[in-house]
Amino acid sequence: KLYATKNWQGALLDYKDASSIKPEKKYPRDRIMELSAIVKAQRAIDSAYNKAITSADAFYKQTSWPNAKTAYQNASKIKPDEAYPKNRIREIDDLVAHQTMTENSYQHLVSVADSYYMDRNFIRAKASYQQALSVKPSESYPKEMIAKADNLLAGQEANAKATEEAYNSAIANADKLFADKSYDQAR
Repeated sequence: KLYATKNWQGALLDYKDASSIKPEKKYPRDRIMELSAIVKAQRAIDSAYNKAITSADAFYKQTSWPNAKTAYQNASKIKPDEAYPKNRIREIDDLVAHQTMTENSYQHLVSVADSYYMDRNFIRAKASYQQALSVKPSESYPKEMIAKADNLLAGQEANAKATEEAYNSAIANADKLFADKSYDQAR
């Protein structure tokens, strides 16, 4: 029964028991020889599979996705019926797709922000850099560019305030000259 269900190790043990009870019978000895080879081959397969899984898991922990995927594929070739390597391959494919999407989104936002920055539209540039930073918080470039945009915005505000003050002063002076009937100077 164990042999029929491919429980090789259990069948081997039972055939050894049978052979010890009746050592003169050929059938148990033949099965023992056959199953010994099968069990030995199965152990080699198990060992190779475990080695491939250990390697794949190590790459996975290091987030070395291409190497991990290759190692899981190798493990799956050794034991095609095992679900674990196939599940890990799907996980890696999902992670890589997400990373690619994140990178594309980040690059697009930085490109848009750079364009606004070059056009001296610092408010929109800053907003786009902040969006890029929300996609990839560990990146330093958007942080640097936000600081630069803030500095330039402060400079623009100071220039606008100085211009407004100069304008108001000129108008007040012109109004005074107009009130004094110095029309040419007021103009």
